[in-house]
Amino acid sequence: MRPSLLAGLYGLLFGLSAGCASLPTGPAAPSCQPRSERGDARAVSAFPGVATQRIWARLALQGQDWTRAQWRDFLARLRDVALHAGQPGFGVARVDGCVEHHLQDLWPEGQPTARSERIEQWQHALQIPSEYSSWQRALGAYPLAAPFLAAGIRGYQAEFQRQWGTLPQQGWREYHIGAEPFAAPEVATALREAPRDHLGAPLLPAELSQALATAFAPSWVVPAQRDHDRPGRPQAEPLGVDVQQPEVYWRLDYTLLHGRILPQVSWVVWFSQRPPESAWDPYAGALDGVIWRTTFGPDGWPLVHDSIHACGCYHLVFPVRHSPRTPDLGAWQEARLQPAPRIDSALLRVVLRSGDHMVMDVQSRQPPSEASPHAASLHAWSEARQILSPRMNPQGVIDGSERPERWWLWPSGVRSAGAMRDWGRHATAFLGSQHFDDARVLEPYVEPAAVWP
Repeated sequence: MRPSLLAGLYGLLFGLSAGCASLPTGPAAPSCQPRSERGDARAVSAFPGVATQRIWARLALQGQDWTRAQWRDFLARLRDVALHAGQPGFGVARVDGCVEHHLQDLWPEGQPTARSERIEQWQHALQIPSEYSSWQRALGAYPLAAPFLAAGIRGYQAEFQRQWGTLPQQGWREYHIGAEPFAAPEVATALREAPRDHLGAPLLPAELSQALATAFAPSWVVPAQRDHDRPGRPQAEPLGVDVQQPEVYWRLDYTLLHGRILPQVSWVVWFSQRPPESAWDPYAGALDGVIWRTTFGPDGWPLVHDSIHACGCYHLVFPVRHSPRTPDLGAWQEARLQPAPRIDSALLRVVLRSGDHMVMDVQSRQPPSEASPHAASLHAWSEARQILSPRMNPQGVIDGSERPERWWLWPSGVRSAGAMRDWGRHATAFLGSQHFDDARVLEPYVEPAAVWP
């Protein structure tokens, strides 16, 4: 990282960290205008001007024991979700007039406790509906279909594990972020020293979140021969990508791991299609996307990685601090696949297979690559969403990206399985129920000692 930029970043962090007395206060809002509904920012109809995500809905259930300062910081997070989710400015959570309005209603100034009925109303209003259709499961006789779904999942996971790391001898392209790279150790230090609010969540100004996205961005290694394997800028009409503009999209989020609120950065690449491999390929269709996500530990370094396709399928988990951990799940819960041993490199190559864009290997970027290098520019997730939003239906599914597989996976309750979708709409299991943005989705795969060293 350039010394001037690093100095400016630390200066901003110091300015934000006047103890943990309060969050930075922004200009007073004239009113709490309702926010537009998005998958990653669900409007709260009973409380205009704020929005919720699954992590904040989960945390709200602890609100009976919070102080007034904790509620103030929590409401600031909800305001930040409404205004900035998916954008580089997300993560600071400033207090404005809308936050103060809701806080005064919840916990009037000078009162010893919050209004208990208001706490219950907030807890109820913030909850997010499941992305699973209960009527699909009912009509599809889900209890009877579950054993067949389980058998299919076991078969797929066994085959995937056998193929892991087996790469064909062919030409490769490696797409890396074209901007000047930041130094990962300096960025990790800045994250570790970032101030935290009364909830324990780090305050991340745009400079720091952008630095995280640049310093730790993986490179993407793809087969070189065909356009459908080249990442590009998504387009709605016709649905696909512009391969003349190689782009990677990123966003900041938070998750809950063993009691800690930790930041996550996700990177998304888009491809024009998943081409058919035969005359009738149930998995083929227009537009394909792959998501790589890194959760950062309290020390500022990666703690665990995971990945899905933009349909929510193929959820893979990659521990960093320990070997893969066998989760203690119920009989009818689908475990995430952990195909690789411990990944101990901060700078990674994600290797994708031709056509279906499956993640087939994860490599350290320390040895030089034989793939031909290509630059990709880094953009906020909100840009990709704005392009694709005209095609998103009320359930967040991108019209035109449907796959025939949705018909036999219909009893699972996943709406249009295989189709690409909006952020916050990713159901990631056909057996049981899981979402990519569930507050504690990664907790079964991470040792508590890695979070509380």
